[in-house]
Amino acid sequence: MQQTIVLMPGEFYFGDRTTVIKTLLGSCVSIVLWHPQKKIGGMCHFVLPSRKVRGVLDGRYADEAMELFLISLRARHTEAPQYRASLYGGANMIRLAPGVCCAEGAEPLAASKRCTNVACLNQREARTLLQRFGFSLVEQDMGGNTHRMVEFDVGTGKVKVQRGGNCPQPSARYA
Repeated sequence: MQQTIVLMPGEFYFGDRTTVIKTLLGSCVSIVLWHPQKKIGGMCHFVLPSRKVRGVLDGRYADEAMELFLISLRARHTEAPQYRASLYGGANMIRLAPGVCCAEGAEPLAASKRCTNVACLNQREARTLLQRFGFSLVEQDMGGNTHRMVEFDVGTGKVKVQRGGNCPQPSARYA
């Protein structure tokens, strides 16, 4: 029997093959991790890259959401390189400069240190965390200026993304 989990901003869930995890993203980012052999994985929905003063682990912040992932991996006796990672969201929902985070301009802007809007900061932090902890990025669908509904089937590893708005941008898949 399959269970569906709907994540709100700041939430995190790690499940098994009977789980489907969904969330709706704007400038927030979801990191999705999937272990293809064990058919386990999780998703977070973080709002901001980090906070100045730490307290109890809080999934609203990218660095703390990653800690929640690492705790889940250790509990299942698995390691980062065994997982396939995907990133979604990070849209520029407030269009101050038309086209700035849209289509082909999204990647260079998010990589730039000059980028200070929350969407770009979230994108950059997500990529940095995956690299720092040794996860392989296999897919990303980030940037643009539209929301995304993301649905992750833990049993198959498939992620469906439905976009709103009017800024088409294909997902990038990596070998």
